[in-house]
Amino acid sequence: MLNFKKVEKGRTYVCGDLFELEIPGGNHARFGSYGAQRGDGEAKISPEEQREQAVSFILSVCLDRD
Repeated sequence: MLNFKKVEKGRTYVCGDLFELEIPGGNHARFGSYGAQRGDGEAKISPEEQREQAVSFILSVCLDRD
């Protein structure tokens, strides 16, 4: 689903810190909780597990910056 060539090109436009998290077994539709999206693939983890991993990562980044 993600065009990595476009991602690399776009990095030149990012200001400040950039944080990325790849969630093995997750997919885009589960992150947004809006249903299947073309090219997304089948998620191997539950929506709850994916959200838990995302929230934990976000909190760890935010708490480390304070």
